[in-house]
Amino acid sequence: GEYIAGEEVSISAFVSTGMQFKEWQGTDGLTFTSGDKNSQTATFTMPAHDVTVTAVTGPAEYYVSVSGGSGTGMYEAGATVTIVADPPEAGKQFKEWSVGDGKVLRFTESDITSSTAKFVMPGEAVRISATYEDIPVTTYTVSFDANGGTGTMADVTGISGEYTLPENGFTAPDGKQFKAWSVGGSEKAVGDKITVTANTTVTAVWENIPVVTYTVSFDANGGTGTMADVTGVSGEYTLPANGFTAPSGKQFKAWSVGGVEKAVGDKITVTANTTVTA
Repeated sequence: GEYIAGEEVSISAFVSTGMQFKEWQGTDGLTFTSGDKNSQTATFTMPAHDVTVTAVTGPAEYYVSVSGGSGTGMYEAGATVTIVADPPEAGKQFKEWSVGDGKVLRFTESDITSSTAKFVMPGEAVRISATYEDIPVTTYTVSFDANGGTGTMADVTGISGEYTLPENGFTAPDGKQFKAWSVGGSEKAVGDKITVTANTTVTAVWENIPVVTYTVSFDANGGTGTMADVTGVSGEYTLPANGFTAPSGKQFKAWSVGGVEKAVGDKITVTANTTVTA
């Protein structure tokens, strides 16, 4: 239109569906009394010369707000938006993206459970937040193998990480006694700590019961001569013939063991160092 210098001129841009106003071009030197070159509707004072102003439009852009990650910004409808979740805190892991206002986004090359995800920008603003959860603790079972012994020991469930080996609860095979536990081929003592990262079998290790032996010695009880000690005795022992010389006017009668007279050839049970007295 035609305007007198000094007159106020109101301009308003027409924007097609799916487009948005960007700015007015050709406004250099104009004095705006309402709005500015970036206002879809504005008013300026007509200068003393011809003016041509052009509304610049472009595809509509919408705001993406990302909480707990990167990707915040303005995007055109249909553009691919890449969002990246922040690293989780210790003990946490990324769970999924939570989209605000109940919106449903169309993800590409990924999905809502991907910490780095891409979606197609809709024709409206988007609020999206990264959510996290505790890293699940995987637990395991420790079981026990009697390895020839008898009895049972209950499995221990819910173990993860450090576990202290318990006392042996099995009955040893005949002639054996508990020595240690075997874990993965390595012998471990009761009370040792192991690291459990999988279901684990703890196996009893047995050893022969050591034979404790004793010495039988002989007391001449007034007689003369010597009889050598008998070593390495355990359990039953047969009393030998007297090897001492009797005192004058005496003869050998019997052996005394613990105050009880025993004849040559009698059997005694040796459970400690023992003195046999003539």
